[in-house]
Amino acid sequence: MRNRLTAPVEIPPQVARFLELVGKFADVLDSAHLTVLAYKSGDRWTNLTTLLKFGGSAGPETAFDVDHHMVVISARKSIADAVSLLADAVPSAKYQHMHITIHLPGTLPYFLQQRTDRVYFHNTLYDPGQNNAVLLNFNGPTIDSIISQTPTAWGSLEEEIQKLDPPYLGLEDLAESHAGYPIGRGYNSTLFALLLIPLKILEADIGRGGKLQLKIRRDLRLNPTEIAFGVVVKPQAGVPSRHTVPLSKTKIIQEEKDIETVQLDTVVSDNAEVVIQLRARNELLEATRLYPGISSPRLRTHSILDPNETYLEKALTNKAGKPFEQAVAMLLHLAGFKVEISAELETLSSSRYADILAFTPDEQTMIIGSCVSKNISPQDVTLLAHSYLTTKETLDDRLTIIPIIFTTVPAATLPQSLQEQAQREQIRVCSKEEILKVLDFVRSGAGPREVLKILQQGFL
Repeated sequence: MRNRLTAPVEIPPQVARFLELVGKFADVLDSAHLTVLAYKSGDRWTNLTTLLKFGGSAGPETAFDVDHHMVVISARKSIADAVSLLADAVPSAKYQHMHITIHLPGTLPYFLQQRTDRVYFHNTLYDPGQNNAVLLNFNGPTIDSIISQTPTAWGSLEEEIQKLDPPYLGLEDLAESHAGYPIGRGYNSTLFALLLIPLKILEADIGRGGKLQLKIRRDLRLNPTEIAFGVVVKPQAGVPSRHTVPLSKTKIIQEEKDIETVQLDTVVSDNAEVVIQLRARNELLEATRLYPGISSPRLRTHSILDPNETYLEKALTNKAGKPFEQAVAMLLHLAGFKVEISAELETLSSSRYADILAFTPDEQTMIIGSCVSKNISPQDVTLLAHSYLTTKETLDDRLTIIPIIFTTVPAATLPQSLQEQAQREQIRVCSKEEILKVLDFVRSGAGPREVLKILQQGFL
């Protein structure tokens, strides 16, 4: 029987919901981990940041102070103790760890993020690995207002941090080393509670006979009878079909440790879009969108002029100069990106920047692209790297920027020295083979999410 941990009554609904989810999955969470950075003024410890993680791998334990003005704590806790800590902290705006009472400043509300593809701590992207993540966060006043109570307080603290053994560069570096994200001037005091549920769809595809195949990670303590897939198949025309398929009713194709590849009896036609929901213990954890066919109006319209993308393929592999640049822009457009051919602005401004800008529909990921059909030079890499760094410094850190040189050159013929330079300067080189792979994905109806998996596979 599962251990059900329930939330106290007098807490905000977002916190109650978070604790309800912890309770539902407590038996598959091996431990919790608490990380705290707190500042002392007089005899009162005030929270700068607290990260309370339920599940996932436990980090190292440590505890030390910085000249008696700041404490850094990293400690393992049982799930029950971590639940009590969070539940007690909410109504009282403080919590106890060992002999220290940590006070939470401010009265701003809690925010709960469920079924999110991206988890951020401040502006730092967190990788939940092969887990579904639920994040609860509370933002308090600025860290400046907590620390800078005297003109010399901030400078003195930074200086004492730099004297530590081993050394740190300052508060941002100290926090990033222990909590996994920086804090400092311009940051808010925060409390993050993170739940990592060991169940996730890793891949979705269409197998033989048009049947849906899923590769999932499942903690074996989660019984197959407790897991189900909600499937919506939306054809190009007609009424969508809807199915709920328990994991226990699927066909296992392959097994290794916690990874299973399963096949559903659901048959998907060549012109359908599929949405797959992952549910466990009556909770919806995630939704994955799959494009096995030409369901996009962009693709259907394009196919009138260019059946099977024949002309597009020729332009992507055999053309040079502006036709190649326009073909790459068209390829990204058909994949669902918002595309701007920035070279047109270069002509007007007489300033070198990049050839293509492409944004995902939510504008959270941006491709900054250079189109060099043949003979990529070291200068091409350096110029794109400069544009990439300029953009990165200008825009919010929450925007993921991917700098790519698109080329018709096969990967095997790219000089080793050029590959090494691209890797050093964080530039992705998309070779002829990869462009054709993206084109195949686009022909099948794949969207930005699937295409980005190819474009982010690392450096050549």
